[in-house]
Amino acid sequence: MFDQLEPLLPEINVFLQNVGEVFTLEELKNFIDLKDIDDSVLSVFLVASGLAYFLPDPDEENGAWISRHGFFTGKEFSVQISDTEDEMRIFIPGSRFLPFLPANQQVHEAKIFYKGKEIPKKKVYLSFNRIFSFYFLYSESDLSNALCEDHAENVDTLSRINDSFNPEARFAVSAWDFSAVFDKCSFNHPRRFLVRIKDWSNAEFEILKEGSELLEEDIESWFSAFEASVHSSLKILPMEAATQEVMSFAFFLGDDSLFYENATPMEMYFEQKAVFGVIPYGIDEKFWILDEPFTNPEVWFDYPYVKNEEESFFNYIGRPVTEDIIDCFVLDFLSENYITRFNDDVKKRFIKKTADLFVPKFMNDHKNMYSKCKIYLEDHYDYWVNLYNPFQDDISKELRYGLVDLYMDLVILFNNIDEKKLKPSDFDGQSSLIIYQIFEKLFQLCGFISYIEEENDSFFELVSMSLENLSYIYADVKVEIRNQISSLTKK
Repeated sequence: MFDQLEPLLPEINVFLQNVGEVFTLEELKNFIDLKDIDDSVLSVFLVASGLAYFLPDPDEENGAWISRHGFFTGKEFSVQISDTEDEMRIFIPGSRFLPFLPANQQVHEAKIFYKGKEIPKKKVYLSFNRIFSFYFLYSESDLSNALCEDHAENVDTLSRINDSFNPEARFAVSAWDFSAVFDKCSFNHPRRFLVRIKDWSNAEFEILKEGSELLEEDIESWFSAFEASVHSSLKILPMEAATQEVMSFAFFLGDDSLFYENATPMEMYFEQKAVFGVIPYGIDEKFWILDEPFTNPEVWFDYPYVKNEEESFFNYIGRPVTEDIIDCFVLDFLSENYITRFNDDVKKRFIKKTADLFVPKFMNDHKNMYSKCKIYLEDHYDYWVNLYNPFQDDISKELRYGLVDLYMDLVILFNNIDEKKLKPSDFDGQSSLIIYQIFEKLFQLCGFISYIEEENDSFFELVSMSLENLSYIYADVKVEIRNQISSLTKK
């Protein structure tokens, strides 16, 4: 969908960094010569890439486009130093910088300046809970991923904890050396300072000065504006929006009510108010309103972006089968039947067994759908039978076996649900949401497995851990789903 636009991303960024805040699609298309790109495709790309906001405007037929770089660059916000940072003379931005980062940047990648000079980073070791206090808008999973991206050694630490929990374990985390800042600023307690977003696109921030003393009415006014903006952000954005997207959009909606010299540090709101937080959301966690329940998804799975004719076919007939999944099934079978792989009966056995799973008999127009499915399976089999060598695939083979085993069991359960025409809304609790999320995770894992290289042991460990956790979760939710199916079909 975005094949033509992704190579032009550097040029699009140049335009957005120089246009100011408000622009039109026509201006952007003229700047880069995008006349052949449909406006709807360009619009989706700008929003999905986290580059711009769109606001309906009654005075403008096509609404108003706002460059995120133009909006956020130059804005100022307040930050409060924690006791830990004060004692260690460091600064760990964590969630405090999250709303003001581009979508492709992690907090540890930010650059912080003071009086024109970049403040150096250093590595410190803290417990997971201590680090979590700085990353208060992150789920445990998101924080684990962020720590692994920050320092590779954290992958081994997490692997050891996964085998045997150790509350004393320490993780490496990037911190900025604020010794010079503390020495030159005569902070009162608690220490607060203003931060200017120097360059949003490059995640550059500048420490300005000590923050003003906050009066109670100032704090309450900011709290009210912030709370209203976050509520609006959650209401407008889709359910799958990440915390960073929700918080960025909230500050965009709040604008002058949240960005000003005497603004209250965001962390004070989360210390004093229990309105929003990261709560269980199926197999994940999500930033949400604490006393508002989630609704079940409307479908059992959302088909990933369709890449070709065969995926268009499976999407059309409502089956959770992608090109990557077929490849996983084929390669798993070939690794188990390598010696007899050219035998026609062996090939036919694979195609029949897999087609029976992918296109069950209760489906409408079964004979036609089944025949098409067998053709696609045969195409994949014929492609891989001469290329695949299980003796050169040690790192992926075991992972693929576990993935296919789990996926096969999940599709059998889904076939049972589908045959009875049960909808996610028919089920209580979050069991249908969990099934939806497991499908989503397995779609991703089937794609990832193609890119695992022999030397990438750390990535293999993370994917293996993810698959193992999914297996445990699925085993529990399958029992719950079966019990509810039994109850529903008795009525």
